[in-house]
Amino acid sequence: MIRKFLLTILLFSSFTFSQKRMPILPECKDKVDVADINSCFKENFNKSINEAITYLASSSEYLLIPEQDIQLRIKINNKGEINLANQEDNIHPLFYQLIEFYINQLNENNIAKGGVEPALDENKKVIELNFKLPVTYKNSNKVNDSFRNYERILSMNVDKKANFYYLILTPDLKLSLRKNNQEFKNFNTIKEYIDFSKKLVLESSYLVKDFNIVNVKDGLSILTNHWLTPSENSKRIILKDKNTNKEYYYYNIGDFLLSSYTQLMFIE
Repeated sequence: MIRKFLLTILLFSSFTFSQKRMPILPECKDKVDVADINSCFKENFNKSINEAITYLASSSEYLLIPEQDIQLRIKINNKGEINLANQEDNIHPLFYQLIEFYINQLNENNIAKGGVEPALDENKKVIELNFKLPVTYKNSNKVNDSFRNYERILSMNVDKKANFYYLILTPDLKLSLRKNNQEFKNFNTIKEYIDFSKKLVLESSYLVKDFNIVNVKDGLSILTNHWLTPSENSKRIILKDKNTNKEYYYYNIGDFLLSSYTQLMFIE
């Protein structure tokens, strides 16, 4: 069984308690005293970041991302937006893109709640807040590297004209959308795909509860929790065999890779 954890400890590199005030999060709008604002910020920001890290762990495991041990550099700019700063460590490209995605989700959630007021220095001047997060991602199950060298089907869908779309993760960590098994659109980043997918209207019937269909072939179908949607648990996988009316459950990608059905997800 695969085990994973991400350790986050919030370390401020350019903001000290001698400075006047940390950013005011939506959860802290009722705070007036600077000490209360600062305390509220640390508590709620750590909570939000660690929730995002939990989701990141689940997706990283499912996407077979190698172990990571990094100092993640983050900033909150003078508009109250959370962004990745220039990184000093070598971060796996897909891991970096997942971090970007979940940080963007934090920004959207904050905006929906009224936004974030930026930090102020001791002179009440708006400043940018920079800090580091030590992030360690470990995966105790050794994955056969050959699976990382195959094209991988992340999801299958269909539009109202019965055109089939397969989202493929390529060995060079790009996303490729194929329509009826023909190349349709390629994406360099997860963000590019997400922005495009919002314009692509697909049939909701190909979503089953909180699962999406990955592939259907010869009476066999693979369903899994969405590869990107936040999930506090490992991505579960269900194999349905219409020929025998049986279902098989895999509680993480490591278990599935030991099965005889990997050809439904990985294209050699």
